[in-house]
Amino acid sequence: MAVAAQAHSRLSPPQVRHFRAEGYLTPLPGIPAAQALDCVARLANLDPSRLAALDTAWGGRHRDPWRTQTHVLFPWIDAIVRHPAILDTVEDLLGPNLLVVNADLFVKEPRTRSFVSFHQDSYYWHIEPDHMISVWVALSAATRENGCMRYAPRTHLDGKKTHEETFAADNALSRGQVMLPEAGANSVDVLLEPGQIAIHHCLLAHASGPNRSAERRVGLTIRYLPPEVRVVGGPPLAATLVRGEDTHGHFAPAPPRPAAELDDAAIAAHREVLEAHAAGHFSTA
Repeated sequence: MAVAAQAHSRLSPPQVRHFRAEGYLTPLPGIPAAQALDCVARLANLDPSRLAALDTAWGGRHRDPWRTQTHVLFPWIDAIVRHPAILDTVEDLLGPNLLVVNADLFVKEPRTRSFVSFHQDSYYWHIEPDHMISVWVALSAATRENGCMRYAPRTHLDGKKTHEETFAADNALSRGQVMLPEAGANSVDVLLEPGQIAIHHCLLAHASGPNRSAERRVGLTIRYLPPEVRVVGGPPLAATLVRGEDTHGHFAPAPPRPAAELDDAAIAAHREVLEAHAAGHFSTA
């Protein structure tokens, strides 16, 4: 079924040129600040019994499963991945047909040492061509103190790089991946207010530091791609059509939209999606 698009361009020609040349755009308008902060409040009040049911469904084989494929579990995140302002922005770069392959929550607790090393998102996603955009939605403010992202400009132009898997204790990536050669000498801090977004190419090297503040830092990363992209070297992934038409059918059918937060149907759908993802792709949760 086709999903209606809006004939509205958000990015100016200079912004499009900047994205092509530098690999990112920030900051950009995203969702209303009140909507972002409401998500932070909802996360703080998740039902522990429902989280336990989710852990049971996954059998303890995934760290904090509620943080990944979140649009399958939470109606209020499903609404964000379909937000017109975000889709308009992504459409200006990827075209009118858009799929979502995941939406991950990145939560850094206050005064913790957890960090993310410089890496490429393409390391996790066995796709070709590399036409994927990551949209980082600031649900809380992103500052230098609380561990905002850092982009390494133009690193997307050099193709996919080797990554060393360090399994470092404080590295939030699943295998402590570090891109080689290391990037970041001329990195750009991604400072965002609640509701603002930053977007980057899946080959752009990026990282983030620890949260030294007294507040949680919460962000949502949504990965969009056009339907001509296909998975190679791994099982098919589920993808949710959020705009236009799926003109190629390279991805598994999308799970149903969640009717209620962490209900039994959402948990069952989430397990199915996560099983396929874990079978051939690394997690960044």
